[in-house]
Amino acid sequence: MPNEIINYHSPHSPKKGLSRKAGMTAVLGFAMATSAFAFTTTSANAATPAPSASASATPSVVTKENSQDMKKAYWGSGGIDSSVTCHLVDGKNDGSWDIKWRVTNGWNVPATVTTSSNTTLVPVDTTKFGENGSPTGVKDFIENVLAANKNSSHALTLKLDPDGSDEKAREISDSIRIDLKCPVPPVQITTLTCAAGLTVNLTGYPVRENGDDDRNGARRNHVTVTVDGIVPPVKDQDFDATFAYASGQLLPVFASHTARVVVDAIESEWSFDRQLSITCPAPVTNTVTVPGANTTTTVTVPGPTVTVSASPAPTVTAVPIAIVPAPATSPIAEPVPISLTPEAGTAPTSVNAGGGSSAPDSTLPLWAVALLATGALGAAGAGARLATSRKDSQE
Repeated sequence: MPNEIINYHSPHSPKKGLSRKAGMTAVLGFAMATSAFAFTTTSANAATPAPSASASATPSVVTKENSQDMKKAYWGSGGIDSSVTCHLVDGKNDGSWDIKWRVTNGWNVPATVTTSSNTTLVPVDTTKFGENGSPTGVKDFIENVLAANKNSSHALTLKLDPDGSDEKAREISDSIRIDLKCPVPPVQITTLTCAAGLTVNLTGYPVRENGDDDRNGARRNHVTVTVDGIVPPVKDQDFDATFAYASGQLLPVFASHTARVVVDAIESEWSFDRQLSITCPAPVTNTVTVPGANTTTTVTVPGPTVTVSASPAPTVTAVPIAIVPAPATSPIAEPVPISLTPEAGTAPTSVNAGGGSSAPDSTLPLWAVALLATGALGAAGAGARLATSRKDSQE
C-alpha cells in the first residue's frame, strides 16, 4: 500500500525486525563458537591416550591402612582434672594431703605419655591409655603432699601421643592450690608401769584462735588424770598445745594399780578416755644349785617367775699319750776277760808260822793263796832249770 504509513517503533516494523535478526544472529554465533571450542577441546583430549592401569603407581582401591581419613584421631573431651583430700591412716588424718590427678585420653585411639612434669608420679613411655582394646582410657594418679606444703600450688603437665596416627601429640595440664585444713595429729602418750607409775605426754594439740579468750566463750583443751581413783593435785585442768604428767613409782610398790586419762579437746577428733591397769607382785626367792659344786647359791629377784640357768660343768678332753719304745741293743758275743792285779802292799804274801818257817796267811782270800802258790811253783821251776844249766856247763 503506497500510502501506508510505516511506524518504526511498532512490533512489526522493519526496525524491530532488524533488531530481532541481529539478536538471533548474535545468539547463533555464540552457540557456534562454544561448539567449536568444545569440539577443539574434545579433539585435543582424544589425541592424548589415558595411562593404563598397569602403569599407574597408585592403586585404584583406597584401603583403610593408607586412608588419611581413617588415621585421624580427633581430640574429644580429654584433659586433666584435680581434687584434694586429707590423707587418712586408720580412719584419721595424718597431717598430709592426697591430690588426685584424673587424666582422660581425648583421642579415639590408644595414646602414650611421652613427656611428664612429674615422672615419679606419671612415668613416660610406659604409661598408656586404651591399651586393653578400648580406644580411650581414664587413669587416676595420687600424689601425697606433706603438711609443710599447706596453701601451696601444685601442677601436672603431660603430653599424650596418639598411637598409629599422624596427628601431633597434645599437651595437657592442670593445677590446684591446697586450702583444705588437714592439721597434724597431736602426740598422745599414756603409760603405766611398776617402776615409773603413770606417765602422760600430750603435744601438738590445736589451740584457740588468736584474739579469743574465755570471756568470748572460746573453749580450751581439758585433761583429767586419776590414779587409783584419786585425782592428783592440779591435774584436772585446761591446757593449750602441751600437757605432761609423771606420778613416779606408785605406793604400795607391790600391789595392783589403775589409772584413767580423759582428754576433751577443742577438735573432738583428738579427744579420748583411756583406762590403764597393772599388777606389781612382790619379789620371790629362788634357790639354785650349781652342778658340780658342794654349795648352793640363793638368788632373790622380783617377779612371779624366774628362770635361772646353771653354768654347765667344764668339758674334759682326754689327751692321748704316745709310748715310744727304747731303741734295741746289740748282744755281746763273748765276755771280755778281766785281769785282776792285786795292789802292791795291800796283802801280805806270808805270815810267820813259827819255828823259822812261814806259811800263807789264813786270812788271805782263796784267790790270793792261789796266786802265791802259782808264784812259788814258778820260782822253783826257774831254780831247777838254772841248776841244770850250770851242771851241764861244768861237764
